[in-house]
Amino acid sequence: MIPTPATSAGSDEPGTGYPARFRGEYVVTGDAEAVYLGTVERHGGRAVPAGGCRQAARDLLLPPRKDPLFVLAQEAAGTAGRDPRIADADGRWAGCMREKGYAYPRPDAAVGDPRWAVTAAVEDPPEDGGPAELATAAGDHECREESGWYDRRHEVYADHQNRVIAAGGPAMADVRAYTTELEAAAAKVLAGDYTRTW
Repeated sequence: MIPTPATSAGSDEPGTGYPARFRGEYVVTGDAEAVYLGTVERHGGRAVPAGGCRQAARDLLLPPRKDPLFVLAQEAAGTAGRDPRIADADGRWAGCMREKGYAYPRPDAAVGDPRWAVTAAVEDPPEDGGPAELATAAGDHECREESGWYDRRHEVYADHQNRVIAAGGPAMADVRAYTTELEAAAAKVLAGDYTRTW
């Protein structure tokens, strides 16, 4: 995929499927997006790889197995999420929010408020948020800082990640092997030593 420079900040290029708020310096045109994602079989007289250029790049660079680091990260996140220190941090955050006039038990409840969350019932909420959403977001951020929520979560998640690392064993050996496979694939592509399948 070759991005094209945006003509103006926040431009809404038709057919990209991305609202202007998600774009920065570059915009992907409708044709480029279709080739990138593989939603077309041919473009400009040439076959588009199955799954698009994104999948073709993944096939060249990623080993054909699940990333073991992702598996370990999910494991650490799962145990961290059940750590009582997270519930305590959420409780402190909720107390701060109550003082500001909001009744949410946890930050994800504020983010998932049905008035603005993207859900099956609300597929396209307002782009910039209404006054209630913006005020809630400001209160949420203030309370995350004032209650020490950010620092506490960082501490707990780092603790659980470090436990996984310290456990070592075959899982960490697999992460090292996977990383070696990634490096080898990248070196091969950078050296031009690969077969293009499209």
